[in-house]
Amino acid sequence: GGKTGGKNPPQRWQFSPRAPEEASSSEDLRPPLRSRRAINPAVVHPAAERRFAMAAAESFGLRRGAGARARRKAKEAAVGAAARALFYPTLLYNVVRSKVQAEFRWWDEVDQFILLGAVPFRRDVTRLQKLGVHGVVTLNEPFETLVPTSVYKSRGIDHLVIPTRDYMFAPSLVDISQAVDFIHRNASRGRMTYIHCKAGRGRSTTIVLCYL
Repeated sequence: GGKTGGKNPPQRWQFSPRAPEEASSSEDLRPPLRSRRAINPAVVHPAAERRFAMAAAESFGLRRGAGARARRKAKEAAVGAAARALFYPTLLYNVVRSKVQAEFRWWDEVDQFILLGAVPFRRDVTRLQKLGVHGVVTLNEPFETLVPTSVYKSRGIDHLVIPTRDYMFAPSLVDISQAVDFIHRNASRGRMTYIHCKAGRGRSTTIVLCYL
């Protein structure tokens, strides 16, 4: 044969699908080994949160061959359970971090009409009011929401609640449109809106980026 110029021909990966009986074995339902480590609630890292949620989703029976709707329901149930289990430990982590790290702020001003941040406590409502906030967009599920709508209304603050599951989910297009309209109405009147989820990194940031 001819010379190849010292270069090896490209290798191809061969994928051999497993038999159905192998796909339904109990090993497939186990979370990845690295996700089985014990988590110290006081030092939960965001990356560890995501790994925990994904491992829980796998362990809830997302089997090959199942219908798309069944897989989605199993995923939602698994991530919901993980989100509930991690909410207060990760909230504590964020509170402690905000106390010891000067660069970690509970909220940040994006522009003159948008404040982006983490889930507010009742004591924060007065501070938000003094900052000129006239509207709040909450992307949390009910168990994550620490301030009821009635408290905001008593301070003259409009409250839009868009319950959105954490970690592996994002607001729907309908929800995004509703939130953007809410922010725009406030901005057109010269009013500031506070957009938040649990940590101010995922769900709320999605809304702000869509508005901008």
